[in-house]
Amino acid sequence: MNTFREHHQHNIRMHYRCFDRILLNGIIQPFQQEQRVVGFFNTYRKLYPVSRNLLREIASQFHNWVKDRSQKWQAPILEAPPGRGDEFVDRYFKRAKADQVVCISRPGSRHAF
Repeated sequence: MNTFREHHQHNIRMHYRCFDRILLNGIIQPFQQEQRVVGFFNTYRKLYPVSRNLLREIASQFHNWVKDRSQKWQAPILEAPPGRGDEFVDRYFKRAKADQVVCISRPGSRHAF
């Protein structure tokens, strides 16, 4: 059993062939409550108050990190079309080496990297 499956086996209700070919969309359930988001930033990041500008800056830092990784790994950032993700990225895996990131896909056009 691989490490990912071993660690998360009680939360996985599906079978998968290759972890690098699945897209995980998820939410952190407690972050659905505003006061918990504020508490997280206050406790773990020592940031208070939490404002739109603060969240925008964090998102911007993440987007910059993704762009940097994309260039370092020589892995293009691609907009995922509707349909099966594995079919969309198959061509990028043809010349892939072990443990190589071959592309970064993003859902829809609202996320601008």
